[in-house]
Amino acid sequence: MTTVSTPAPKAGETGARYGADRLRECLAGVRAALPIVLGYIPIGLAFGVGAAEKGLGALEVGVMSLFVFAGASQFIAVNMLAAGAAAWAIISTTFLVNLRHLLMSAALGPHVRSWPARLLIPAAFWLTDECFAVLSTGLATARLASPLKPAYVLSLEATAYLSWAASTVLGTALRHLVADGRAWGIDLTLPAMFAGLLALQLRQVPARRAAVVAAVTTLFLVRLGFGRWATLLAALAGAVWVGMRLGDGDRSA
Repeated sequence: MTTVSTPAPKAGETGARYGADRLRECLAGVRAALPIVLGYIPIGLAFGVGAAEKGLGALEVGVMSLFVFAGASQFIAVNMLAAGAAAWAIISTTFLVNLRHLLMSAALGPHVRSWPARLLIPAAFWLTDECFAVLSTGLATARLASPLKPAYVLSLEATAYLSWAASTVLGTALRHLVADGRAWGIDLTLPAMFAGLLALQLRQVPARRAAVVAAVTTLFLVRLGFGRWATLLAALAGAVWVGMRLGDGDRSA
């Protein structure tokens, strides 16, 4: 009996296939970032307008967005700069506000453990709440496999990063065209974006119940006068409640 063997792929064919796979992963990452971009653009414009009103130029805003890349912290830093705060106060406040990134990085750590350090550094720097939401949701729903593909993750994060930087710089140029950002609904863009990201995670029962616990806790703490701390404490309460239930073996939480 004659056996027909399949010829091994040539080195060039293997390289071409690998390149095509990486291109598909990059394009998938860019597509996944589009909802984030749609949220970042109006928020970035709002930041640019506000920063220009406080005396920052396009170059200063662009450098801050490229090297800090932390939306909430940038809003805080600009206000502190305008108020004449000391450099150490601005730096320490930015550090405290961004401490949550330690938890996000720790959650994604097992899924990128095999990556080389040269890829981990930009991935860690570009990681934001919104990118984390997309990645964690993809892992939880098995849409993304572990370990995460570097091309997908870096394309996702780089697209969000560049859109944020560009929109903040553009916002400085629009300062004289936007007299009242609230009239344009700019103040609603950040809550709307987070609401959309939350909706992506509500497919699982634990996530839905965590959201309910956090919402109820928020209302309760606001009534007690906790102000902005209510949101942080409520999110912690929802996470702890679900974590305890899962720890007890209740997979439905």
